[in-house]
Amino acid sequence: MFKLELEKKIDDLFISDKKFVSLLDKAKKKFWFNIFFMIGMIALLIIGTIVIIISSISDGYVGQEFNKSIYIGIVIFIIGILTGIGAIFFNFASPSQRNITRSISEYQFDNNKTKDIYNYYFSLININNVNKSKGIEFEFNSKFMQFKYDDKKLFRFKKIGTQEQTQPNSLFFTIKDHKLKFTIFHPVEIIVKTNNSQGKTETKTYYLSEDELVYENTKFDSTFDGIKITKGKMLNKNFQTESILFNKMYNVNTKPNDIRGPMFLSPKLIDKLTTIKQKDFKEFGIDKDFYVTKSRYLEGKYDLSIALLNYTWIKSYKGFKKNFVKKVIRDFELLESSIQFIEEIY
Repeated sequence: MFKLELEKKIDDLFISDKKFVSLLDKAKKKFWFNIFFMIGMIALLIIGTIVIIISSISDGYVGQEFNKSIYIGIVIFIIGILTGIGAIFFNFASPSQRNITRSISEYQFDNNKTKDIYNYYFSLININNVNKSKGIEFEFNSKFMQFKYDDKKLFRFKKIGTQEQTQPNSLFFTIKDHKLKFTIFHPVEIIVKTNNSQGKTETKTYYLSEDELVYENTKFDSTFDGIKITKGKMLNKNFQTESILFNKMYNVNTKPNDIRGPMFLSPKLIDKLTTIKQKDFKEFGIDKDFYVTKSRYLEGKYDLSIALLNYTWIKSYKGFKKNFVKKVIRDFELLESSIQFIEEIY
């Protein structure tokens, strides 16, 4: 949706930023240097292996004294391994590579360019009852790709920005004259070890991505705090509405005789909620303000916080623009899917 318009706007704001484009070019050159470094490593490993095999065959059986050729082959093989380790370090973990990545990320947010892109896309899309005259306000606490980790993680190179653990980014605007805040949290990386049928240990990496919409509450007092709607099953012991479909889809954490249930769940809101089908829905409730949380647990996929990009594999302006367009559209898709839950509150 509005992809071409978004691409043009990104070009208008970013392609003239010579420092930003030059940093991407620098990252590209460094990336290809490391690729050739890796090719050299593979070549050395192959040559070393061949020399060792040929020397072993020519010397007869295993157990005879190694000749100089075997020593040379072993040295070449070791150099190949060290070259590979060096390539991985310089491409992912070296201070210079981190500095380039950080600089690119900083220039993405420089001079409000990223804010302007989000406000522009916000002006194009249609969200019911939204006051667009004030645009979107942003809270950019983080400019770098960040992950949180579970307690039992395997050794790995540190990702960019993991040491800082800054607050995630948020955006603000109003719907029906009530303030709204939307946040995409930093994803949680979870390492899972399992034993397969052959008794071997398999390791998989999963990511828990969550987002939250908070909507100003002027309708209910503090006695309604703690009410929440979650995914449920029909015929549970809690409050049941007159809608069979709603009761099948959701669970409300109030007792059947608790008057807060029917006061919170108006007929309009019930009808609206029965039309929403989202696999990642987690909770909708009241904690001073209304809130909607969604959660996704996927292998190898994650949602970074608002406007953040993973620059590990972005090595050109074309790659940046492609990924930035996807990120803007994705952020607003997550926002709009949450807004559905609060459209009929007022």
